Amino acid sequence: MKSKKYYLFLIPCLVLFLSCGKKSQNREVISMEELLGEQKEIGKASSNKDTSQIVPETLPGKLAAELSPHYLIQAIDKPTFFDRFSFQQTVKSSLLSPKDSSWSANLFMYQFKDSAALYNAFNNWLDCFGTSCVEINLLENKSNVTEAALWCGIYDSSVVILRFTPETFPLKNELKSNVFNAMEKMPTYSFEVDDRKELKWR
Repeated sequence: MKSKKYYLFLIPCLVLFLSCGKKSQNREVISMEELLGEQKEIGKASSNKDTSQIVPETLPGKLAAELSPHYLIQAIDKPTFFDRFSFQQTVKSSLLSPKDSSWSANLFMYQFKDSAALYNAFNNWLDCFGTSCVEINLLENKSNVTEAALWCGIYDSSVVILRFTPETFPLKNELKSNVFNAMEKMPTYSFEVDDRKELKWR
């Protein structure tokens, strides 16, 4: 009798155990397949990336990539007129010659959210240009401006300014060419203030 009761008790327990084990096993296999499948895809995609082929997409990145083979670049914290306005990105750099320690120029780039924001800032600058606050009209040359030698280029929503020393001004075209390459096109408007204090639109 005891053995018969024992078997009667054992059989339902065995059935219950096998049933639970099967359900648990099936649930685990399904969930792990899905999870491991996602991990493999992610891992495969990331492993195929070649970081050496990544091109700097931002304007500061493009400028740095174009200028760094030719100049020593140092960040500077120098305020300009355009700091008064809201902009998205800015670059303020001192460009030094690796061959001549006396050679230097400053580069300033401001990127605005759109052309309207850019021209608002640009026109305000022209309304009070230089230390004597002279009004400059678009495409109108001006003499005796109170501003050091510089080049300014206006693009779609960005302005680039190069400020020169007496040593760097004769080599301005080379530096401008580097900027054109980084911007991938010529500016919509540009002007220079030369070493004789004459402002000329280009």
